[in-house]
This record gives sequence, structure tokens and C-alpha cells, in this order.
Amino acid sequence: NLASVFNSFVVYLILDIFTSQYIICTYLFYVLVNLFSFIKFDIYFVDQEWKSTLIEEGVLAGYKVNKARKNVSYIKNNGLYKIEDKNYQNPLEIANDVVNFVMSSDGKYFYYIDSENTLWFKNDKKKEKKIAENVTELHITHDDYALYLVEDNILYSSYGGKKKKRIAEDVFKISVGPMYAEYYIEAEKVGGESDSWELYKSDVYIANKKDKFSLVIEGVESMVIH
Repeated sequence: NLASVFNSFVVYLILDIFTSQYIICTYLFYVLVNLFSFIKFDIYFVDQEWKSTLIEEGVLAGYKVNKARKNVSYIKNNGLYKIEDKNYQNPLEIANDVVNFVMSSDGKYFYYIDSENTLWFKNDKKKEKKIAENVTELHITHDDYALYLVEDNILYSSYGGKKKKRIAEDVFKISVGPMYAEYYIEAEKVGGESDSWELYKSDVYIANKKDKFSLVIEGVESMVIH
């Protein structure tokens, strides 16, 4: 059960607390990822008078709210749903067999990954469109460019469900912030022979607008946690 899983990780943390900060970080990260992967949440709307209204029960972590705060999207029982009713009722099913998704800032379209690691594009009114196979990672930028990695570590972008654009290869890390996106290209492996972590010297590329990335720094040491 959940308690025994958590307690086992606590024991590992105590045993390794004096040996390696990398090991501690690894276990903490692993605990958080695994806990949030199966914990379910209830979503509530709270108005200016602090009155709460239940929107949905049993939702997986990672629900999305559009920029205008007019709709909310979430995964429940492997289905992707959106609610935009002013009373937060009548959820619209966008897709089924969904394990991960991102949403445009206006909440009008989605990119999602299914259980076969296939990436799809979908909006409310049109049939879903297949974008790519063997997708391992998915993000979306502040200006609605989807960024995704495939199994051979090639980074692509797609906008509005249109044709994919190849950005870079040998990419091992992507990060997306409120006003930027960045990716790391492996330059040299410099440490970490265990199954838990590896240390690389990498080149970092950043884009502040659309999917136009530029090299900003070379030879940065970056740790990858498995």
C-alpha cells in the first residue's frame, strides 16, 4: 500500500544520507514521481467569497486551466476531458486512452500521448490528427508550440497540429518556463555509472519566442536522474 511504499523510501534515504547527495536527490525525485503517478485528486472552484464548488472527482495530477481561467481539462479513467460550462458541469470528452497531455493557452486544442506512445493533436470540433510515434516527452511553450522528444532523442516542434519541425538531435533534457523554453544537447559524459544518475557536460539552447532556439552556453554540467 501507499504507506509501505513511502516508508521503504524513507529507509533508503536514512541509509544513504551520509553517502551521496546525488543518491538523496534521486530517491526524493523518485518518491515524488511515483506518488503523484497514482494519487488522484478532486478539483474545486473557489469564488471570491471563498465558496467552493466541486468540479470533478478522481482526477490524475496534471490538470490544466486555460489562460483566461474559463475552462479546465484533466485526465480521468484514461480519458481526456474539458469543462467550460459556467457552472462547471457537463464535461466534454476530448479523447480516450490518454496518459499525458498539454493544452494551448486558450484551451481550444490539445496534444496528447496515448498508451502506445503515439502523439496526437485534437481540438473540440475536428477528428484527431496523428503527429508522431515513439514519443517519450511532451511540453508546450507559453506561445503554444508543442515540443516533443522521440526515442532516438530527436526534438521536434509542432504548432496548431501542423507539420512537425525538426529542431535538434542528441537532446537529453527539455525545460519549459513561463516565458522561455530550453533544451540540452549532450556534449560529453563526465560521470555517473549507476542506474540512478548520470552527469553530462552539455550545450544549452534557449528560445524566448516560438521555436527559434539559439545556443546560449556551452559545457554546462547537468545531472540526469533516471
